[in-house]
Amino acid sequence: NTPTFTGLGTVTQQGIYYRRTGSNIEYRGYFVSGTVTAVTASMTLPAGLLTPTLPNQPWTAGPGWITALDPSAVYDGILNSNTNLITFGRQSATTTWSVALLGTQFTGTGTGYTFLFSIPIDGWN
Repeated sequence: NTPTFTGLGTVTQQGIYYRRTGSNIEYRGYFVSGTVTAVTASMTLPAGLLTPTLPNQPWTAGPGWITALDPSAVYDGILNSNTNLITFGRQSATTTWSVALLGTQFTGTGTGYTFLFSIPIDGWN
């Protein structure tokens, strides 16, 4: 199942893998960004999977990280209640949580990234 990316243009050279681990999905892989745009950078979970209702939003997908193949920064995956999206973000200097980034804030064109997340899935007990 190939995710849909938003804000990152036509993503290339992607390898996305996932497996169920108890009530979570372990989601990992790599991709190279296309021509980025000024909309929220995100990718979808596999078809039919949603995050549960979360007590506090946004919630950082953890343990998890997104990093450039030439690692100058490590980013967060952000979840909201009952969605199929992982939004790419970074810890804010003015808040105690991560904030979503636009594609143009997250990266440039043609940058490679790796990621790993462990995410709770609605209905998996």
